[in-house]
Amino acid sequence: MIFSQEFSRATQLLRQGSIEDAGRIVAGILARDPRNVEALSLMSIVHIQAQDPETAVDLLSRACTIDPSHPGVLLNLAGALRMTGRLPQAIACLERATALKPGARPAALSMMAQIHLQSGNLGAVIATCNTILAADKHNTGALNLRAIANLEQGKTSEALQDFDEILRQGQASPMIIGQKATALSRADRRSEALALLDRTLVAQPREASLHRTKARILLEMGEAAGAIASCDQALALTGPEPLALLVKGDAHMLRHDLASALQSFRQAQAMAPTSSDICIALGSAMVAAGQYAEALQLLASPQAQDPRSHLLRAAALEGLSRFIEARSELDAALRASPNDTQALSRRLEVNRHLGSFRQALADCEHLRQLVPESSTLWNTRGNLLRQLGRHDEAIESLVNAFRTDNRNWLALQSLGCLNAQRGHASTALDWIASNKSMFQTEQDFYLTKGNILLDLRHVDEAITAFDGAVSAADTPVAHYYRALALLTAGRLHAGFAAYEWRRRGDQPILKIETYGLPEPRTVADLAGKHLLLQAEQGLGDVLQFARFAMRLLNHAASVSIMAHGPLKDLLSTLHPDIAVHTFADRITADLVLPLMSLPWFLGIRNHDDLAQAPYLHADEGLRTRWRSALGPRTKPRIGLCWSGNPLHANDAMRSIPIATLAPLASIPGVEVVSLQPEVRETDEIPLADAGIIDYRDVLTDFAQTAALVSELDLVVTIDTSIAHLAGALGIPTWILLPSNADWRWMEGTSRSPWYAQSTLFRQPSPGAWVPVRDEVAARLKRFAS
Repeated sequence: MIFSQEFSRATQLLRQGSIEDAGRIVAGILARDPRNVEALSLMSIVHIQAQDPETAVDLLSRACTIDPSHPGVLLNLAGALRMTGRLPQAIACLERATALKPGARPAALSMMAQIHLQSGNLGAVIATCNTILAADKHNTGALNLRAIANLEQGKTSEALQDFDEILRQGQASPMIIGQKATALSRADRRSEALALLDRTLVAQPREASLHRTKARILLEMGEAAGAIASCDQALALTGPEPLALLVKGDAHMLRHDLASALQSFRQAQAMAPTSSDICIALGSAMVAAGQYAEALQLLASPQAQDPRSHLLRAAALEGLSRFIEARSELDAALRASPNDTQALSRRLEVNRHLGSFRQALADCEHLRQLVPESSTLWNTRGNLLRQLGRHDEAIESLVNAFRTDNRNWLALQSLGCLNAQRGHASTALDWIASNKSMFQTEQDFYLTKGNILLDLRHVDEAITAFDGAVSAADTPVAHYYRALALLTAGRLHAGFAAYEWRRRGDQPILKIETYGLPEPRTVADLAGKHLLLQAEQGLGDVLQFARFAMRLLNHAASVSIMAHGPLKDLLSTLHPDIAVHTFADRITADLVLPLMSLPWFLGIRNHDDLAQAPYLHADEGLRTRWRSALGPRTKPRIGLCWSGNPLHANDAMRSIPIATLAPLASIPGVEVVSLQPEVRETDEIPLADAGIIDYRDVLTDFAQTAALVSELDLVVTIDTSIAHLAGALGIPTWILLPSNADWRWMEGTSRSPWYAQSTLFRQPSPGAWVPVRDEVAARLKRFAS
């Protein structure tokens, strides 16, 4: 054979991995004989090994033109086309090869099955493998491919039969063991899967893929620590490797350790930058950590063009308060998958944020068609109808929520509050009394009764009802609501002690991350220690309770606060010795406490123990820029905030349509500016008509808002984070409260012990905002003069 020695030498070099040397020999053959089909085919293998399949396709296409009946060239061309993603053309080559040479049929069918698996055509995989197995029932490659296809279709028993047949043939490779363990896990037989992996790892402890599979199964079982340990064992054997790092990052996410998750995902992405799974995982961690702008940049990359990215981009845009853009992303997700319950649920909430309650109701109705027996959706529907003023329908929906699930006493609480709002307080109490038998437990009855009484501001009776709930069952939820009633009554010491129940028990009302750190029992435990204060709940809660951090500086060696990203710059003005971090930061500390546990930890007993403002301060540079933007002050400047988070449980009661408050802007002698970081769609036209100066596009974080507020003479606001911001800055603040005001504003007083410069204006009855507005207007006229 001409060139036989050169072919033999080039083939040997390829087997040894000497790609360039082999290529030089084959190039020499082709220089002398450009139409040599065998040389073209061999040169294509050189390019395939060099990760250049496109050139391989060109070479093999030339070979096919020279000899269109060469089955070997067709098989090689099919392989190269498969590598470039041209799967239909690869299948066509394989069919031609088998037609030309029946002996090529087994190899062609095997590659066909692999291509069908690559393209997601699982039925074709199984049919092709059945054809192979009809001729050779012991073909392990076909058994394996059929098992994988069945596993992807959820047919775990069929997959396990094939894996067991492969093992009976003595083909117990790590790959097969790992795949069988995966099948057992998918069949909810995870303990068997772990036992199989552990037995194999005794004999093959250095098989990294098995450690990685074990980590993934442990993660599915919720055992994050074990998953991380198995990933570390895999990584110790292989060095940094994307799949193990991906699983490790997911395990850190399960533990709410965002800093470690981000580190693992970033390391994985650096090694596999085109992986959509890693890109989506990293984007999800960024969103969870509040790194919204960075997440959006990542999720705009080509590798993130995945249906899952719409939901993540929407979440990032929500975090940036760009709700209209978030809704567009969710619209795109739903165009691709109209019945995606997660996307529908998110769009429902975004529409609520925008004040688009009719659109939110439409999403709720769509969800109820998909999940008709959901008590939660009936409850959501009732609250949306309540916000739309369709009270009779809302009552019917809330009753249905309770009938669907008589554990859903929150629906009855909403029902009671709605009746109270309509002036039918006695109706609400009579209804639950006459339907006591519908409650699943005595505690549910007392909780519902207590919350309605608390909404009606029968505070002492509410405490008695919650005492009954505690007596019926000593549960965290009963103590928690009792705490709210005690705090509303101004009984701070007992109230904050009971408030600690929010984070107790196997299923706490609030899950607050502790990073595995111990808690101090007394201030004496802080000596020489670094204390981490963990933010919880809303932004306003953090602003309100940050004041107590300074009291710990005299006891601890150092104090840090872990808080939401938009608060970082502002909270950094608390004290130069208090470090402020975001949830994405990795820090070390000795002890941890939730921020809202500080009044209990410090033994706060009465109103005089509450630190007074100001304790936060605006940046002077930002204040100077705002002073320039506002221009010369010719009359008192009033900041106005009229709505809060529409997802807040009491939003229908606490937020006020801007049309109701618009007359305040026309009072002579005052200049009114909006402090709203976002404006509901229903408020857009009334806001424009009122002539109120709108700065929403500039209020990007709390440092900017604080600088603007510091340049005002007065803030008029509902109960939202702006109230706490202005109060913490020491700015005179008038707070407009619903009849069922939050516990922190207590009851029966027009002053707040939390903020000395604040004045409280309370509704005389549920829903009665006009008398509140008129009282504020009269006071504003005196203020202006």
